[in-house]
Amino acid sequence: MGEIISQLPSVKNEKVFDPVTHDDQLKKLYSLLPPGDSVQFKYGDGDTGDYYALNKNGIRFIDLNFDGKEDLLYSGQSGWNNLTDTKVYFNNNDQLKFHQKLSGDVIAIDQQKNALEVFTLWTPCCDSYTSRIEKYVFSTNDSGQFILSVSFVGKSKLKGLPEFDSKRAVIKDLKLYASKEDFRGTSPWLRGRNREARDSLQNGHAINLIKLRGDIPVNILDQKDNHGTIWYLVITNILSDVPKSLYEWSSGNGRRLVGWTNSIE
Repeated sequence: MGEIISQLPSVKNEKVFDPVTHDDQLKKLYSLLPPGDSVQFKYGDGDTGDYYALNKNGIRFIDLNFDGKEDLLYSGQSGWNNLTDTKVYFNNNDQLKFHQKLSGDVIAIDQQKNALEVFTLWTPCCDSYTSRIEKYVFSTNDSGQFILSVSFVGKSKLKGLPEFDSKRAVIKDLKLYASKEDFRGTSPWLRGRNREARDSLQNGHAINLIKLRGDIPVNILDQKDNHGTIWYLVITNILSDVPKSLYEWSSGNGRRLVGWTNSIE
């Protein structure tokens, strides 16, 4: 799934940054940070006082709350295996104050009339296998409200927000699957179903990730022929009350799921 999503065209977001040099960004950053503070993520458990290296490309000054002052989004390494997250700082009286952490690296920012939509990509590591695109909204009323997530199996290198608008269908009692190919590049731990699922994948069978009851609207992203059976890669509309499943961190509200189905008629 991750490889297919990487190949999708990107949404044409409106640019919200003026081109500036790394030196200009660093001067601004150091002038606004409180003495002794560091925008970088702490290394390990944080008790050593060490930090991961500064990601100069991850420094983004932007007015998030529409008060006329530039706030800060900083994306940088936050853990082992190049895990990346994003810090949000608000500019209060010409000093940056930490506000919250967003999961993943910023892949797109879109300027709306009275809001900014920030999209991040969290890439799995270790024994995880589910990537997440998350959307947050900043405005005069919302200081980083989580709106939705898109979950899919596998890793993906994205240069922007993928365009998911495509041919539509409605599927009754949708079952979503993943194949061994989807897990490529990950070392999945599938919890209570680990042995069963791994055996099934090794034998060339797809495993069921989730079952969704009712009529589920989807967009069709791709298709493939597997020994005479046509499988379709689909993404759901926004779902509520999503149960726990083999999609990691994807239960709850505001969820979109990507997976394979062969039930389209």
